[in-house]
Amino acid sequence: MVTATSRRRALFALGAFAVAFILAEGALAQDSKTLRVEAKEAESLMQDAVGPEVGSKWALLIGINRYEHPVSGGFNITPLKVAVRDAHTLSQFLTNPTQAGFPPEQVFTLTDEAATKRNILLTLNDIVMKAGDKDLVLIYFSGHGFHDQKRDLTYLLPFDAEMQDASTTCIALRDLRDKFDDLSANKVVTILDACHSGGIKIQGTKGVEESPYQYYLDAFEQAEGRPMLLSSDQSEVSWEMANGQNSVFTHFLIKGMSGDADFDGDGVVGFSEASRYVEQRVPEYTRANGLTAQRPTRRDTGGTIRGDIPLAFDLDTLVGIRDTLDGFAERLRTLRSISGAGQLAAQDVERITQYALHVKEWQLRRRRVAPEDFEMLGLIDKLIDGAATTSEYRTEQERIYPGGLPSAEELAATGNGTLLIRTGPIGAAIYVDGQFRAYAPKRLLNLPAGRRRVRLVLPGHAAYEQVVMVRDDESVKVSHDW
Repeated sequence: MVTATSRRRALFALGAFAVAFILAEGALAQDSKTLRVEAKEAESLMQDAVGPEVGSKWALLIGINRYEHPVSGGFNITPLKVAVRDAHTLSQFLTNPTQAGFPPEQVFTLTDEAATKRNILLTLNDIVMKAGDKDLVLIYFSGHGFHDQKRDLTYLLPFDAEMQDASTTCIALRDLRDKFDDLSANKVVTILDACHSGGIKIQGTKGVEESPYQYYLDAFEQAEGRPMLLSSDQSEVSWEMANGQNSVFTHFLIKGMSGDADFDGDGVVGFSEASRYVEQRVPEYTRANGLTAQRPTRRDTGGTIRGDIPLAFDLDTLVGIRDTLDGFAERLRTLRSISGAGQLAAQDVERITQYALHVKEWQLRRRRVAPEDFEMLGLIDKLIDGAATTSEYRTEQERIYPGGLPSAEELAATGNGTLLIRTGPIGAAIYVDGQFRAYAPKRLLNLPAGRRRVRLVLPGHAAYEQVVMVRDDESVKVSHDW
């Protein structure tokens, strides 16, 4: 059996729009065979992946192994082994311009004696004052936590914590949550890797009286729209790696964000992907090394998070996607010669180019691409290669997309909307983009925004088709009487 120090930890990722949009800054410069990517190019690549106006990034990382007052107020605070190293490892990852791209001058790491309550709050106040409304703020704490039974308050323990006066010398999670409300940043990620198992115990006892997990959950579930990821279930312990370098959870969290969790291969690791990765790898590691079970757990408080939350990126993948798109764009430029010959209008070429680049990018990033879009890409290739005439192209395009290719608005649509479908008589089968959904009348919720083809089929009657535009948080009515 591998020797390991058992620790109970709680980890939360939260924020009303808890999203870690990452920009690549600085330059990638390794050996002469390594591709050099300047800061502006790396930033452009990341914006392609997650959208424009992603703002800047700030981080406060706290790791505490030892405490100034390990015995106080009738409590023993046992030292930790890897909390400081966890904070430094995360700092190195975040400031790497090829992985997360946080500006080094905006990443503040406080460990052991530097991690006093005063220093923590002063640094947090500084971030509150400077972070803009489009910025990302990440808070990470690795150390001990404590629940005060009498006051029903949970605290994080800074270096100078004194247990006989926890309300004054510790940091209440309630106060920390209030401090987050002062942040104008619309992207807030908080990771609390707080150790409890055997860490703080009343003198003369053999362990902690009860699990503090539920107290953490209760404290944070009051805030809506804040997803949570715990390093282990509340009845389990968390472990350190056999080599003593990091905790098992932090090791696989960083390994996942470094690219192993990029399941869809789009060059961006999202919150759901990272969560899925640690949920797989941590239990595998503990089983393989003969340790008691540790199963990271996600919690959802019911808030709205749009899309998967980007946490990190792989620059090589992003560069590869950009190069492929550049090559495809060059190929599409040959359509200008068709326009110049009077066979296609200039506006048609522009719309074909815009559409094809969008679909190609979604294909490369392994996003959902409809069958008709795959068919359209093939048709456009034939047009470029001369295997289809402009007349044949127009005929096939009208068959695939009656009324013309999707507009810029339709291509850029995000979010989810609702379809309200009524037929007379009732009972018609409803198909959306070729897939059966329900029987009319029906309210179809959470349909991806964009152009949708609705087909209504009632036995004994001619099928009815209508193309509609679904918009975020809006309802569209489709009504037909035979």
